[in-house]
Amino acid sequence: MTIYRVMLLFVIMPTALLLGCKRHAPARPAGVPASAVWAGGEDGGAFFECTPSQKGEPNACTVYNDRTGAIYMSGRFVLRGETHGAKADELKYESADGNKIYLEHNLVLNPL
Repeated sequence: MTIYRVMLLFVIMPTALLLGCKRHAPARPAGVPASAVWAGGEDGGAFFECTPSQKGEPNACTVYNDRTGAIYMSGRFVLRGETHGAKADELKYESADGNKIYLEHNLVLNPL
C-alpha cells in the first residue's frame, strides 16, 4: 500500500505544481477589447488579439499590457520560417517579448 502512495505523490504533486504556475486572467483594463485573450503566468501576461490567417495572409495582431491596457505591440505577423500567418486553431498564445509572439507547440509569430 505504501508504494502506491509514493507513486501517487510523484504523479499528483508535479501536476498540482504545474497547474499552480498558470494564474487566471486579471481584470480587463479599459480599452482592451472583449475579444482579446489573456495569456501569462504568475509574473504577469498580456491580452492578445490576432486575426486568423484564412488564405495565407499575415496575422494582424495587437498585444495589450495586462495592467494598463496600453498597446505593447501591434502590426502584421507571419509564422517563423513561413510567409503566412497562423490559422485560428494555431492562435493559442503563450507570451510576447516586444518583438515576437509565442504560441503553443513552439510556434512563433515574427513581425513583417
